[in-house]
Amino acid sequence: MKEWILPFNSKYYRLEDAFKELKIIDWAQTQPASNISEGDVVYIYLSAPDSRIAYKGAVLKANKMENTIDDSMYHIPPTYGLAKGRFMELALFRVYEIDGLDLESLQENGLTYRVQGPMAVNDELANYLHTKDIIQRNSDCIIDETPDVCLNPFPIVVDDGEVDIQIPMSPEYISEDGKKVKCRVCGSEFMKAPRCTTCGQKIKYSNVKSNLKSDTVVSIDYEQMLKDINMCETKKELMDIFNKYGFRSVTKPTDTQNSGDLYFQFSDGSRLHCQKTQFTVYTCPTWTKLYFDRYTFKECKDGSYRTRKASVPKTVEELKYILSVFVKDSQNLL
Repeated sequence: MKEWILPFNSKYYRLEDAFKELKIIDWAQTQPASNISEGDVVYIYLSAPDSRIAYKGAVLKANKMENTIDDSMYHIPPTYGLAKGRFMELALFRVYEIDGLDLESLQENGLTYRVQGPMAVNDELANYLHTKDIIQRNSDCIIDETPDVCLNPFPIVVDDGEVDIQIPMSPEYISEDGKKVKCRVCGSEFMKAPRCTTCGQKIKYSNVKSNLKSDTVVSIDYEQMLKDINMCETKKELMDIFNKYGFRSVTKPTDTQNSGDLYFQFSDGSRLHCQKTQFTVYTCPTWTKLYFDRYTFKECKDGSYRTRKASVPKTVEELKYILSVFVKDSQNLL
């Protein structure tokens, strides 16, 4: 999944009205945007005099050979069928009403050029935009209560809106014939698709590697495992211990990495830091809401994905609880 900035001139199109009524619109996919793919995230940048990012959306389809959605009434003046070339279908799921997304702020946080055409978002700018997402989510309204304000075509069903539907999540299960899927976020069932048809959660399918080795029987001596962990002095030793008990790491630490920062990273990007007297779990908001219900997480910044952390005593009970989360998820991955 990549992220892009798309410039937009409100003089020629009533964008908010189109999203409110159509939910999905066609957007011209010009040459600079030819690499945009289904599932990518787009930030819509308003041209002068606004000069700021105002919306965030998702690409549902890319490289369409023709415009198939009649949005002529939203053009200024009304037109339809005149545009040629390729198109992509966009759905809007966030309206920004916060400060810090103007041109000057963006340039101070990674934007290297003026937004004159579609452009990819670099890592520095992506991290900055993700922090703004957290701030905006805290004030987002619920679509069913205020439909004229919240334009999200995929209503979030989690109470406090902390689940980010753009973070791919493996389904709770897939039917034996591979056609029916159950969403892990909202629990709804639907025919296999890139997103849940109820809440819009992006679904992660067979390209995901399991945390747990496929030939491993889940029978762990957690007391002995904790003793082994306490003996580790390097990341390499810690990885070997987790491998011994059936877990696969997505990192390849070396023997030279010392005990000052011992952690094991799981396939989704979550990390378990093993400190002297405590465990610290670093993960994303989605996982904190769906799996770690007995922990209280705090905001942090450990990359763009791991924005929540919780520290607990380094005991057998806590080790068993933490690993049971990842074991459970691994058994559901394909």
